[in-house]
Amino acid sequence: MAPEPPTAPQPAETSAAAAWAALPGVACIRDHESGGNYSEDTGNGYYGAYQDLLSTWEANGGTGLPSDAPPEVQDQINYQIYLRGGWDQWSTAAECGL
Repeated sequence: MAPEPPTAPQPAETSAAAAWAALPGVACIRDHESGGNYSEDTGNGYYGAYQDLLSTWEANGGTGLPSDAPPEVQDQINYQIYLRGGWDQWSTAAECGL
């Protein structure tokens, strides 16, 4: 019997991630990290709107490059990153009042 594929995030998780991503401080992080560009790939080893390191992205359930993922997936993964590690994950958080 083949293993079952992973299930999609539950609606409560998705709405919590969307609410988190809509916070002004989180928008400020995205602006400082990538100019708010979800497809940002500057070639420095960090990707997407939140400038995720690939190993951090993968450790939190992401696949492929963060910069190739849709905004709602980047928001969900980064919400999980926040829940596991707080604002210290982003060096720009203090500039954003977080």
